[in-house]
Amino acid sequence: MLFPYNGNVLLDNASPIVPVPCDDDLLEPVITLVPEKPKPDLPDTPSNSAANNTQPKPTEPKNKILTELDAGNLRIGQTIQIENLYFEADSSKMKDESFAVLNEIYDFLHANTEVVVEIGGHTNGNPPHDYCDRLSADRAKAVADYLASRGIPRNRIQYKGYGKRQPIATNATPDGRKRNQRVEIKILSFEG
Repeated sequence: MLFPYNGNVLLDNASPIVPVPCDDDLLEPVITLVPEKPKPDLPDTPSNSAANNTQPKPTEPKNKILTELDAGNLRIGQTIQIENLYFEADSSKMKDESFAVLNEIYDFLHANTEVVVEIGGHTNGNPPHDYCDRLSADRAKAVADYLASRGIPRNRIQYKGYGKRQPIATNATPDGRKRNQRVEIKILSFEG
């Protein structure tokens, strides 16, 4: 049975929405009332009081992606490569599988308000310098923008594109080029 809906709908990768004319006289609202069952009076035992407790349960510790990102072990000038950060080819658009590590960085910066970082983008050595400079800066900016959009103050997040000037592997092999194309976090200060 059809009935009118006047709410919000979130659609992701859906086909286009097409209005369909309706005859309002044919539509009947469907309302079903289900009586609420009375709750039995239970004695106040530890298990029953825990069931009524509205405090959220602690979450299980999640596996860290960036194990080096630990405030107790960091030093100024230290650089940490961001693992599991993926971009579309020749683009600064991050893929969905990148958000786990981005949220881990956000959690770290949110919990450690004194830490100031630089997000550094790097490329492999094949394209020309101007292309590499632009792409590496755009990717670093995309990470910084994401962190800022989550609430990390801009004065604690800098970004810079290094292009192909700081390779960590050879550009003669596909694996080396893949390793050179990266984004890193550099610890600038603990005075944020």
